[in-house]
Amino acid sequence: DVSDAENPREVGFVQGQQAVWRDIKVHQNYDAAAERWRSYAYVTTDGAGDGMFVIDMSDLPHSIRRVSYSSDFSAAHNVLAANTDFATGLSATGSAPSLIIAGSSFANGQYRAYTLDNPARPDFLEMPNGAGYMHDAASMIITDSRKDTQCVNASSYCEVLIDFNESTVDIWDITLATNPVQLSSTSYSEARYVHSGWVSEDKQYLFVQDELDEQRIGSLRTTLRGYSLADLTNPQPSGNWVGPEKAIDHNGFVRGNRYYMSNYSRGLA
Repeated sequence: DVSDAENPREVGFVQGQQAVWRDIKVHQNYDAAAERWRSYAYVTTDGAGDGMFVIDMSDLPHSIRRVSYSSDFSAAHNVLAANTDFATGLSATGSAPSLIIAGSSFANGQYRAYTLDNPARPDFLEMPNGAGYMHDAASMIITDSRKDTQCVNASSYCEVLIDFNESTVDIWDITLATNPVQLSSTSYSEARYVHSGWVSEDKQYLFVQDELDEQRIGSLRTTLRGYSLADLTNPQPSGNWVGPEKAIDHNGFVRGNRYYMSNYSRGLA
């Protein structure tokens, strides 16, 4: 509880196997039968073998509890609640989001999709054939003309999944989660480990972070790459931001017209 920011108070603890880190994403939904809001956190790590945790946070700020849920994989690198407003944890369209598992212990780590129709018990939906290892992911909802001219399964919107898979950035139409369609696959000459990225709030640009380029390319300083998403089937470079040092950039997120980026040894940029 950080209501008093100078005196944070722990209100709950969930026990797990020893791991250096875990990834967590949150989904919030309205339970009409109970006439109340509920919130769940989905937790993964590839540093242990205890699969995915589901944590019920509906009773915050008083308590949290781990839900009785049997994960169908033992480890995964990351987790993403697609079709979600990450400021609120709410569905961006009103439909139940898909939960995307990245880098699981199945099929060389290609992504796995789960439905959150029952958010306390994610149910497996699909694992696309031929996909490579997914290290990290981002998503967005497209409602402009691109949904009609570039997507395959769009209805009133197109749900787009962005797959960072070490070598390329792959873009998928996952509007029908059970029938994902790959729209493009993009790399660049200095790709060493295509790690992660995020999308601008107007959904026109993608920012890509490479984890090992500064380490393996002697003259390269911290570099964030931008791509235009005007054509989802053929993203085009739109310019790079280059920092003053060789710090390794790792993760970044967009808020408004700013990009907040963490580094191995240079703090927050």
